[in-house]
Amino acid sequence: MISRAPKPPTWKRLLPGALVCVVHLGLVLSLYLELHHDRAVFPRAWARALPVDPDDPLRGRYIELQLAVPAPDPPPE
Repeated sequence: MISRAPKPPTWKRLLPGALVCVVHLGLVLSLYLELHHDRAVFPRAWARALPVDPDDPLRGRYIELQLAVPAPDPPPE
């Protein structure tokens, strides 16, 4: 039996895979740019959260987080 060397891949076979690769890279790049822009433009904020353990008869037991925010000072008169 004569064995033949495998044919090199042609552009017709590589093009769909290359297009999918380019689309995926474009999606990842757009997400990176959006995150980078948001971090540069929007301020960062930290909030203290306190766990609350309510017992709701409809949903059962679950853990809920509430923000611990100090009351604002009253305006001076």
